[in-house]
Amino acid sequence: MKLEFKTFRKKGIEIYEKGACSGCRNTVTSFIANIEKNEDRPELLKGYTLIFGQNVKLPDKCKGKLVNIGLCTRKFRGKGEYIPGCPPHPQDILDFFEKRDKSSQKSAKK
Repeated sequence: MKLEFKTFRKKGIEIYEKGACSGCRNTVTSFIANIEKNEDRPELLKGYTLIFGQNVKLPDKCKGKLVNIGLCTRKFRGKGEYIPGCPPHPQDILDFFEKRDKSSQKSAKK
């Protein structure tokens, strides 16, 4: 599977990558492919802007919450959420989004 950024933008998921190593690229690609297999799971990423890669730049405008994925994006930690790792483990990425999904569901019930 290749990350087709335009396809994800249509689904409300922004992804920016530049200069990512094969480890991060494969991890993020695998993570998104697994999310896509479950029909209800792509909603988990909706409303987020994901960035990864050693040469990625912050987008001028983020749609939703910014998530920096991998060690190379640690320089942007103050600008959004951060998932560490080189590369991050796919389960850590999933846990990150599921935790936020549960928090937003609790807030919606109040």
